Amino acid sequence: MARSRVSAFLKIIRDHEAKGSENPYLELHWDGKRHISFSDFSAHPYANGENKPAGAYQIKKETFNDVVKATGWPTRYAAFDQDRVAIYLLQARSKPDSEPRRSALGYIMEGEIEQAVNDTKLWKLFAFLPGRGKQQQLTLDQLNQLFNAYLVEHLK
Repeated sequence: MARSRVSAFLKIIRDHEAKGSENPYLELHWDGKRHISFSDFSAHPYANGENKPAGAYQIKKETFNDVVKATGWPTRYAAFDQDRVAIYLLQARSKPDSEPRRSALGYIMEGEIEQAVNDTKLWKLFAFLPGRGKQQQLTLDQLNQLFNAYLVEHLK
């Protein structure tokens, strides 16, 4: 069940960060008319350029490099690598001063979506989540509805 919950939450992130792209793992950005994508998975698309986001979770180059440095993981930017970095980032976000330490990933695994977003300020990582203010794209009710719908899909 915990794995299905994480999969459902990752799908929500992909759907919103990659703006409904047919292949979110290739997404650079939406220019208002079409999806702009990349095709080389050997490294982050902006590895030698600006600190811009890319891929299914719109992870910035510097964030990706920080995770690679912390973990020793390869610098590939394929779908598996993007998922792994997103999960790492969810694990790294935690509720301040909680004993035991409570991470966004832990809350998600337990199905506690509201706590994942609010207690760990997950909206700082993904601006579409509730709590950010005017940039937010989803309410908490909408997030819960999506989570429950995607969870049913992953349990089939």
